[in-house]
Amino acid sequence: MVTLARGTVMSAPQAALHYARALYEVADEAGTLDATTADVERVVRLLESVPGLRDYCETHCSDRSTDGLLVDSAFAPGVSPTTARWLGLLAQNDRLPALLWLKSAWQRLLDARAEVLPVLVETATPWADEELAQLRVHLGARLKKDVRLEVRQNEGLRGGLRLFWGDKLLDASLSGRLRGLRTHVTGAAHE
Repeated sequence: MVTLARGTVMSAPQAALHYARALYEVADEAGTLDATTADVERVVRLLESVPGLRDYCETHCSDRSTDGLLVDSAFAPGVSPTTARWLGLLAQNDRLPALLWLKSAWQRLLDARAEVLPVLVETATPWADEELAQLRVHLGARLKKDVRLEVRQNEGLRGGLRLFWGDKLLDASLSGRLRGLRTHVTGAAHE
């Protein structure tokens, strides 16, 4: 949990969205959204590729001077001055853990602008690209939205798939059907 000004408490993913939205609005106003998106991608690549950097951001000791040095040496050289100032603000406010959720927060903002609906697809086994393309087209037509699929494999499903979008879940997995059958049978036995 992260405490913001005026005592507002939020999770690190919420804080990431809060700070990402601020950067997004500044970039949008300045007409530098594409360049800032490239900056965000650079920051995410650094977090994913530099050993220990992700761990430091997640578990750092709230030493603002060390956090500031990290931002100045690791992140700032490869990004625009606006993004560098934003990163400095994160360090100054002890919000470096928010960087761990920057990729998803930024994508959420881009999707909202483009009116794209992100859909998480969990499958028991990998799907071919053609099958995923057909699913995207079908969902887009059904939901009357442009859809972006994020696919994750979940062997616990035993077969089929689950779809998550917004606050909705469509469970067409074998494990979900078995769970429903078990509930139906045990419910009927109690009648």
